[in-house]
Amino acid sequence: MKPEILEILSLGLIFLSIVIIILQQISKNRLEKQIDSLEEELDELINKQEVLEIKSRAGKSNTNLDFIKKIESLEKALQREKKRVNDVKLIAQEANQVKAGFLANVRHEIRTPMNSIMVFADLLSQEIRDKKLKSYAKNIISSSEQLLNLLDDIIELSNVEGGAFEIQEKPTDVKALLSSIVKKEEKYAHKKALDIFYSIDENVPDLLILDKEKVEEILNNIIENAVRYTENGNVEISLSISGNNILKNAVNLLFTVKDTGRGIDKDHLRKIFEIFEKPNFSNELDQGVGLGLAINKKMAKAMHGDINVKSQRGQGSIFTFILRDVEVVLPSQNAQENDVDFSLIHAKHNKFVVLDIDSNSSELIENAFEMTPIRIYAYKNTRDVISLLQKEQVDIIFIDVDILTSDENAVAKILAKISNAAIVSLTSHRLKDVEFFEGVHLVGHLKKPISLVELFKVTLRVFNDDEVSKVEEIDQIKEKRTVSDFTYDTQDIVAFLGDISKEIAPLYGEADMTNDLASIEKFAKALKTCSQKHNIEEMKDFAENLLEKISLFDIDMINSMMQEYQEKIESLKNL
Repeated sequence: MKPEILEILSLGLIFLSIVIIILQQISKNRLEKQIDSLEEELDELINKQEVLEIKSRAGKSNTNLDFIKKIESLEKALQREKKRVNDVKLIAQEANQVKAGFLANVRHEIRTPMNSIMVFADLLSQEIRDKKLKSYAKNIISSSEQLLNLLDDIIELSNVEGGAFEIQEKPTDVKALLSSIVKKEEKYAHKKALDIFYSIDENVPDLLILDKEKVEEILNNIIENAVRYTENGNVEISLSISGNNILKNAVNLLFTVKDTGRGIDKDHLRKIFEIFEKPNFSNELDQGVGLGLAINKKMAKAMHGDINVKSQRGQGSIFTFILRDVEVVLPSQNAQENDVDFSLIHAKHNKFVVLDIDSNSSELIENAFEMTPIRIYAYKNTRDVISLLQKEQVDIIFIDVDILTSDENAVAKILAKISNAAIVSLTSHRLKDVEFFEGVHLVGHLKKPISLVELFKVTLRVFNDDEVSKVEEIDQIKEKRTVSDFTYDTQDIVAFLGDISKEIAPLYGEADMTNDLASIEKFAKALKTCSQKHNIEEMKDFAENLLEKISLFDIDMINSMMQEYQEKIESLKNL
């Protein structure tokens, strides 16, 4: 068979396959809409039945018979509708199975001739000397690669929708991962004379347990798009922590990709994550079927995360990719750990308790604090610990996680009742599936064999928290001060609000949109300067308080204060 005929047949087969897949997707969408409609009908019928039951109980005996007949009729209708819904769901499942089988076969059938086309086209490009014909050969190779990538995207989408793929979690250096991705994109950005840079919050842990390949795929696509659709300016990537869960030993990981590109129209924003939907740009670079972000969003949701976007046409875009409850890898003992000065730790009661099954952890903690005033009480029996806590106050309880959570957290519940000491769990395994009692005063976790550095850090953090609590008490007094506590000159307020509108509002808008700590800090510093300039004491106190929360990385309080800011500005306007 001639290569030209083979090429035409192969391209025809690919086109036919894509058309079939699109039709199947449309059919599936219609089935899903039909199911939603039927479920709404069921809800309406159920509500009607409940109303009739209430009326029947309140009515007279002769009317009750009529209502009972109506209820029986509705029950039969409900059964018919439920059967109808189940039938439609079965059809949808069968269609999905047919699609999966079809794609598995098509993948092989298309790849084999397409690889031949690419090989022969490459050979032709090497043999041909005519520039025009050479460009034709290169276009064949480029188009073939695009079709193969499209096929891979469709298959991946099918796997995501059908739940055929698995999350492969493993310890990952997410900082190094982000660095490598940005470096790959640097050469493309520099070709376009774009600045590309990234920042990583110092609070991001060194190792996290996540699916490295899928996170890399998502970030690659988002960053690549940012570079691709930005003609002037820069692309800025940041990695930060947007919250943590001590009980789960987990953090919320936030990636932000900000560009100064063309942006996206408001009407098109909702489409970019939809399958086979894409904003209608005239630029040829934007052509495609719009599968990338649709797949990425589904992947993110499968990993308990999400992808969102904020954008304005002509003003760039901000994509945020969040992963929730990402487990932190606990560092274990390091043979090179020597110079750790535990004498720097000053406890209130100078009494620590260790409740551990084996004696290794107890001995290590005892040796660590041997040259300090702190006394270590080591036990293997829970009753002995409870007996001690009923008589004496202690600062910290180091306890084996299996003991702490045994018998449906019975030990944790007892400790929460009889002691307000900070609790640190000792574990030799992951904490992903461990359920902790939320009332327990858990401040951290240590992995066995215990790292002296980590022991020092968690212990120091407990007593630093005491200092933080004192600061918070002062903050609470400050926060209780309202507009009525201050007197202002009207001209000062007018001038202050004028500067707020011109200078501070854009900084606040960026900080509120990105939730980036650096942007929030920039906003808070500018607010403080502006408040001092116009003698607005309330807002100066507010800005100082916000800067203090930023330095302590108190994410919840920062979010609360960012919302409170608008209320304070409105109060000043009302004066």
